[in-house]
Amino acid sequence: MRLNQDFKLNVVAGESMLVNTKGAAAMTSVCSLNEPAAWLWKRIGTEEFDVPALVEWLCEEYEVDAKTAEADIVDMLKVWKEYGMVL
Repeated sequence: MRLNQDFKLNVVAGESMLVNTKGAAAMTSVCSLNEPAAWLWKRIGTEEFDVPALVEWLCEEYEVDAKTAEADIVDMLKVWKEYGMVL
């Protein structure tokens, strides 16, 4: 998997938000991210990634066990895929 580079991470009033910068959807495609999700977005950058890599990165950066991290990442990726943030 890789991130859709049409989405840019912005911080607005202390909140991390992904904004689709391309096409007609640019004004309506906004997604708020919590701190760990925003950190992962930045960490991934333009790299290809998979769930095990994200779990490893999240566990190294935050105090979370692998089982919880994996469940949260799978849920997060469902949303990211639904909105086209992941290719």
